[in-house]
Amino acid sequence: MEKSLVAGASLQVEGLTVSFGSGNHRVLALDGLGFSLKPGEIGSLLGASGCGKTTALRAIAGFVRPHRGRILIGQREVVSATVFVAPEKRGVGVVFQDYALFPHLDIAGNVAFGLRELPAGERADRVAQMLELVGLPTIGRRFPHELSGGQQQRVALARALAPSPSVLLLDEPFSNLDPDLRERLALDLRAILKRHGTTALLVTHDQYEAFALADSIGVMEAGRIAQWDSPYRLYHQPDTRQVADFVGLGAFLPGRVEHRDGRSFVQIELGTLPIQTRADQAMAGATANAQGEVTVLLRPDDVIHDDASPLQAEVVNKAFRGAAFLYTLRLPSGAMLLALVPSHHNHAIGERIGIRFGADHVVTFPADEGSRAPSLTGPS
Repeated sequence: MEKSLVAGASLQVEGLTVSFGSGNHRVLALDGLGFSLKPGEIGSLLGASGCGKTTALRAIAGFVRPHRGRILIGQREVVSATVFVAPEKRGVGVVFQDYALFPHLDIAGNVAFGLRELPAGERADRVAQMLELVGLPTIGRRFPHELSGGQQQRVALARALAPSPSVLLLDEPFSNLDPDLRERLALDLRAILKRHGTTALLVTHDQYEAFALADSIGVMEAGRIAQWDSPYRLYHQPDTRQVADFVGLGAFLPGRVEHRDGRSFVQIELGTLPIQTRADQAMAGATANAQGEVTVLLRPDDVIHDDASPLQAEVVNKAFRGAAFLYTLRLPSGAMLLALVPSHHNHAIGERIGIRFGADHVVTFPADEGSRAPSLTGPS
């Protein structure tokens, strides 16, 4: 199917503020939220329950009226101090968490629901195109209860795309699916949206869904975006300790920034880590206290299993991940690390193994944010 069937529009959100309740019971759900998506870009709002991500989606869809802020879809203002465009007139499609398929309509009828203004022949052609796009060309006469959860999710996507929305909103669309199916469907959905040229926004609490689907991700905290960035940078170069805590597994170790021969280093228990990029050097300079003390983030893939290394760590826990083991390791100081090791290295709990540091980035935070007690972090 030609990409021209949908022309994705840009999405711009500026200073969006929403609160619920009144008086002493007033709750601020969004606090000056802002971000933007280019035409055809896929974004995600990622955060724990209560961070405001679903409220943001509902405000963009028109189901919630913000107290302040602007929303533009393409060059058209749909929300401002003086403008509020009704949901059905925004050109926005929504895929809900429970798919919201109509049980009394067959699949073709569900997909055609938003196409009632088209002549019958054009409507039938559009339904066939949409079912072909989502990989379900032969199920038009079946009913929702006859489909698997993954198939229902695809039908919901086809129905949302059928009217050619300018922006597609996805409200935790994989939450009712088996964990093993979620990431695969997220990748499939990304391919469909890219092939269709659709601008889309996903809200989710699952970082792996966001990583699989989105070009850019905003990690939300208390109604604001703590960091809007690529999945790679969120994982390897988080701006704050809170973002590092939420995105990915890792460990926090005390360190000390040192400068020698015009170069910067961080000294930690694993050894001396060279700070190679300007961004990491700036972060180390900004986060070190007067004594040069910092907290260093180490991801499991930063810790390399090396039998030749003089530094030994004790295996205190292990989780089999198929291609790799996720080892929890105890350093001589008692500090804990995580290491992702190819699964043919099958070490017993209590065994000591050699390790070394192996990463392109050295990520540091203020010492008072974590070095009081070396700790592990993981996804919420």
